[in-house]
Amino acid sequence: MNFPKLSRRRVLAGIGSVPLAAAAGVPARGRERPGGPGPAPDGRRTTLLRGADLVLTMDPELGDGPLGTLEDGVDVLLQDGAVAAVGRKLDAPAGARVMDAGGKLVLPGFVDLHNHL
Repeated sequence: MNFPKLSRRRVLAGIGSVPLAAAAGVPARGRERPGGPGPAPDGRRTTLLRGADLVLTMDPELGDGPLGTLEDGVDVLLQDGAVAAVGRKLDAPAGARVMDAGGKLVLPGFVDLHNHL
C-alpha cells in the first residue's frame, strides 16, 4: 500500500473526530466473546484487533519513522483498557474477543480529548 508521507501534526489534525476508544468498549453486535459481553471470568477484558492495514504506535522504537508506522496485517492486543502488545500474528488469549481490523487505521493508546459543547 502507498500511504502519503505522514507527520505527527498531519495525523493528529486529521483524526480529531475519530472515536478510537471504541475498540476497548462495548463489542459490536455479533462479535461478542463466547459467553457474552463483559469481562472474562478472571475479571479482565481482553480484545485482539486482528490484521489492521495501518497502525501508528506513536513510538518510533516500535515502527518506522517518528509515528512508529507499521503496515499490512498488524495486530493490537488490548487488556483491561491498556495496550499489551503490537505485532503480527499475535496469539489470542483464551476468552479474548477478536475483532477484524482489516482495512482500518489503528492508533493504540491515542486519546482524543477534543470536543464541542
